Amino acid sequence: METSLHWIFLICAVAGATSIVFQFAMSLLGIAGHGFDFGHDLPHDIPHDIPHDIAGHLPHEVNHDADGGHGPNWLFSMVSLQSVIAFAAFFGISGMAALSAKVSPVPSLLIALTFGVTAFAIVGLVMLGLRQLKGDGTVHLERAVGLRAVVYLPIPAAGAGLGKVHIRIQGRLSEYAARTAGPHPLQAGAMVAVTRVCEGRTLEVEAAPEAAVAMAASAAK
Repeated sequence: METSLHWIFLICAVAGATSIVFQFAMSLLGIAGHGFDFGHDLPHDIPHDIPHDIAGHLPHEVNHDADGGHGPNWLFSMVSLQSVIAFAAFFGISGMAALSAKVSPVPSLLIALTFGVTAFAIVGLVMLGLRQLKGDGTVHLERAVGLRAVVYLPIPAAGAGLGKVHIRIQGRLSEYAARTAGPHPLQAGAMVAVTRVCEGRTLEVEAAPEAAVAMAASAAK
């Protein structure tokens, strides 16, 4: 049994370590992450491959599981090529180290499984977090309503044309076309508030309260 375990550990260690080195080399070349992380493709494949109760968009399921405690779905979401490679590498290396330290086969197997599962969980959680961050990177423009923006290109009054504004949304400074229904044009540098999102990802804005007061005072002169 010890000889068989030794070969199993050796194969896993060599395969895992080689894969880690290979992926690292690919990352240096800038082509990793497009064909090696099948976990990234899971949200598209899930509806066809597993029961309906865990179908759908994976990050949504993960968040739901974190609140509701649906263990199997949450565990499945951690499966990625990187986590499997990590399990193989640490399973093999720790198993070989245990056998080399004259630990008997069964305890060696338990040690290898402990290290392998730990590595799987850590790498799986890291990859899951990266996938969630990537999914959360999509800008939800409806969240711009109520936020302040700065006029970049002047906006004609009464919806007569479009200008542009700079707005920070979801931690990013972005530029969007904007219009206003107000009676006064909005000049570059003016502070405005977003009132709604129109078709074509265009923002409807109005002068921010402090800017509106200044504009009214200027018009009264």
